[in-house]
Amino acid sequence: MNTREKMTDDSPVVWGRLILRGPDAATFLDGQWTQRVPERVGERVPGALLQPDGVVVCAPWVQRLEPEVIALDVPEESASVMEARLRRFRVRVRVDFEWGAVDETEFATRGEQIELGVPGASEFALGYVAQSFGTSFVSERVSFTKGCFTGQELVGRLDARGGSAPFRLARLTTDSLERLETIEEAWTSEAQRRSRLTSVVVGAHQVRALALLHRSAEISGDGWAGEWL
Repeated sequence: MNTREKMTDDSPVVWGRLILRGPDAATFLDGQWTQRVPERVGERVPGALLQPDGVVVCAPWVQRLEPEVIALDVPEESASVMEARLRRFRVRVRVDFEWGAVDETEFATRGEQIELGVPGASEFALGYVAQSFGTSFVSERVSFTKGCFTGQELVGRLDARGGSAPFRLARLTTDSLERLETIEEAWTSEAQRRSRLTSVVVGAHQVRALALLHRSAEISGDGWAGEWL
């Protein structure tokens, strides 16, 4: 089975918080992040960090802690790539990085994450643009009016063309791991065979998964059902 992550419904999600501190913290992040940087202390919003070619690196929640202090919260498995991505573009700015504790999280278990349809490190590792992760991901996490940010050109071009991406995030539900394995048999074309099951959660009565599927792939069949996110 092409899975990167297989856990139980109640497997915990550990979070990490990267703190940007300094007089240039907000302006620096504004040029790197897909959303508007929160203006009010305490305000918290979701967004994403992209590579210059538009590929999603991670999808942190950002909170302004003080006028010159901003926190980025991500599940722990995305923490190191997030820091590396930001350090790559930290040039001639007055910003220091430090790690701190997370007070508030959007989900606490892998089951909750899949129920919400939120992609994570296993999904982002495949190297797709924001539109691949669904309309809700784009509408909640990408601003097309805030001004320039790294990776904006490709994401904006796709949005102008209707936002269609060859591979899309889907949530699949079935009754067993064995049944889940048969889903791959429905991927018959060369493009469909590049589809991947990325995160699998085993519950008491069902198995749920996130997958990046080619847009031509079937997402429902005998004993399993799916939905595009």
